[in-house]
Amino acid sequence: MLPAVTRTSRRGLALVEKMVGTADALDCYRSLSWTVTGFVILEQTLEESVHHRRVGPTRWELDLDDRSEPSAFDTDELFRTTLGLALDGLERRTTR
Repeated sequence: MLPAVTRTSRRGLALVEKMVGTADALDCYRSLSWTVTGFVILEQTLEESVHHRRVGPTRWELDLDDRSEPSAFDTDELFRTTLGLALDGLERRTTR
């Protein structure tokens, strides 16, 4: 029996193949996978950042110490936006 991560990866790749066809599927799947991995790394290292301060469970304030006003963001909202943009791009590839 295959490990769960392998089964999940194969299911994910199969879904992407249905969206874009087999020629580009692996590159598209990797791009999505790296996007998710990047967010995991980001969320796990924000606590160590000198420019970020947690202001809620998923809310952060960014202060670059450059005399500009700090900006706030929500990592969950940012993740949804980024993943949505990536999936929109995959969908557009299918109409080419």
